[in-house]
Amino acid sequence: MPPQAWPQLSALFGNLNTVRAGFKQKGIEVDTLDKVPTASGEAFLASGTQTAAGIKLAKWVALTQGSRTVMITVQAMEGAKLDDAAIKAMLKTVSLGEPPSEADKLASLPFKVAPSAPFRVIDTMGGTGVAMTVGEKNVDPAGEQPLLIVSSQMSGGSIGSPSVAIAKTLLKQTREMENASIDTEKKVSFGGAADGVLLEGKASENKRFVQYLATGPNGRFVRLVSFYPADRSAELRPAIDKVAATVAFK
Repeated sequence: MPPQAWPQLSALFGNLNTVRAGFKQKGIEVDTLDKVPTASGEAFLASGTQTAAGIKLAKWVALTQGSRTVMITVQAMEGAKLDDAAIKAMLKTVSLGEPPSEADKLASLPFKVAPSAPFRVIDTMGGTGVAMTVGEKNVDPAGEQPLLIVSSQMSGGSIGSPSVAIAKTLLKQTREMENASIDTEKKVSFGGAADGVLLEGKASENKRFVQYLATGPNGRFVRLVSFYPADRSAELRPAIDKVAATVAFK
């Protein structure tokens, strides 16, 4: 988390009563609160239990600070026989480096991709995708800025060669795209695969969308989807194609 999160979260770990009250809202019963030395400085450590789906788990939550605010959680079935001593020994080995660079984050993705102006990278998402935008805002809840996301399928079975029907299903499952109007559908080369699928059309009255879809050697897909104001098509549509041209399976 960003360094700005430290004051609020460290206050939560200020004493046993505050940490108990804070985590009780999440269904975690805190028994003890300690401070543990790590390779990057002292960390708070709360230990207790959490019940999930009727199963009682041992739970540990640690909070420490480096160039970012870092929270580490451990949970285990009772049969795992983990205890405070084992968790504290693990925490002592924790070393916080500098945040990864944009290049490092992109290199960690299961596919290759590069931004093309005016698109810029906002951030990667869980190591499986990347979001790009045009504009100054990194957080845009109103959806005013153009958005481009490339993501990969990390679970589930192979979808085989992507069909237009599969591409349409994935599109309709995308938030706010249930009623998208498709005016172009065709086979294209994407991700290094010759049998990719391209869909594009109207996301809403004043917004367009583009979706590329292809499957890799393991049968799982990579997808690029972008939304942008219709009146900026001349500027942004070629840039979307340039980003798409950089996508390749690793």
